[in-house]
Parts: sequence; C-alpha cells; structure tokens
Amino acid sequence: MIVRLYKSLPCSGGGEVVVYPHCVSKEVRPPLDVDKFQSLYASIARSRYLIQLIGLRALSGRAQLQLKPVGNPHSQPGVLKDLAAAVHNILHGLVDLHKQYYTHWDLRWENCIKVNVQGEWKWVIIDLEAAGCDREEWKGDGLRAWDERTLEDCNGKKIYTKASDIYQIGKLIVQCLATNITCGDEEQDLYRSFNALGEKMQQECPAAAMMHERREDFLEGVERLCVCMCVCVFEDEADLEYEQGVEFADCAL
Repeated sequence: MIVRLYKSLPCSGGGEVVVYPHCVSKEVRPPLDVDKFQSLYASIARSRYLIQLIGLRALSGRAQLQLKPVGNPHSQPGVLKDLAAAVHNILHGLVDLHKQYYTHWDLRWENCIKVNVQGEWKWVIIDLEAAGCDREEWKGDGLRAWDERTLEDCNGKKIYTKASDIYQIGKLIVQCLATNITCGDEEQDLYRSFNALGEKMQQECPAAAMMHERREDFLEGVERLCVCMCVCVFEDEADLEYEQGVEFADCAL
C-alpha cells in the first residue's frame, strides 16, 4: 500500500503536482515531446531564474517530471521594492530563455515563484511545459492570459515571438500596480515610473516583433533597457548602465 504524505494539486493543463520539501513532482498530460523538452532544459541548465529539471519519466499517456527549486506560486509583489526585484529576476530569466531561441508562452504571476536561496529571496519562472520556439505558429484558441495583441500576424498566420513574452510582462507590471501594490507619498514617482515601464513594454513590443527580421538587436535592447531600469531601484551607480541601455535600445531602433 502506498501512503501519500504530501497533498497533490491539480494542474491547469491536466495531471497533478505534489510539492515536496526539496523538489516538485509534476504529472503532465498529454505526454510531452520528451526529446524537445529535455533539449530545452539542457540549454537553460545554468540559469538561476528558470525552473530546472532534475528527473523525467515518460509513462503511458503522461509524463512525470521532478523539478526544482521549490517556491511560493502565490507571491505576487505587494510593495514596489518586491515588484522591482520580481521584474528584474523575471527579465533575466527571459533573457536566458530567449538566448536559446525559446519563448515561454504563458507568463502569469502564477508561473513566477518566490524562492528563498540561502536567505536571499528571488523570483524564478516556472511551467516551461508550454514553451515553444521563437516565431512559432499558434493554432487554436489563445491562452487565458493573452489578448488580441499578444500574437503577431505574419502572412495570415498567428505567431508567438520573443516580443510577445515582453508584452506579457508589461501586462503583469500594470496589473500588479493596479491591484496589489500599496505605496506611500514618497514612492509616487517610482510608482509612475514602473507604470510607464509596463505601458512602454506593451506599446513597443508589437512594433519590435514587426521589426525583428530587420533588427534582431532591437529585442535585446528592449530587454536590456528594462533590466537596467529595475536595477536602478536598488543601485544609484546603475544610472550609467541605465543610460547605456537607453542608448542601446535607441540605436537598435
């Protein structure tokens, strides 16, 4: 007889998740493309901001994954400092993913966990089962976090690009500021700066996607600019790096 010591939780895409002290066991249905999935995780194995695969079993009609680190998936930031840290970490994770020519596809706060690593808190992007290749065509209905601007129209085909990921992060920033962030009078300027950042990411990324074939550096410039803006919240000396990021993005345009 097998006795469960930990409670299982349902997955949105089918299957279940069991959270143990040192890893997460996740059952996914329908079965994954195992070779593609292992290749994805192998390519991002050194990233500190993306969930890591430590075990995989392909079973009949499903796949069993073991993942780490373990964190809190219900930790949407409640203050500006936490939002700055979250966006900074999430963008670093996206840079690591995009360098391997993958995109996440399903960026929501529920897919960004807060993790304590040796006393230091950071955010890690999870749920890479839905990840696809950059500029991959999407067929069927969109995911629940998408809107009419998430996908790019390319010769009658709907494709998801790196810019779509950045666009989704812009939505997360604006959403969090509107529903979850409290701040004092002395933080109003910073609040407005973050809101402007979120709106900028939403306005410019569709244009970035259209320019991608001609200016591949544009997306890298947008990512670098956004990361630098978040770093500035913590470090005054980051001002020069921020200015360089602005210049880099402007040149890419």
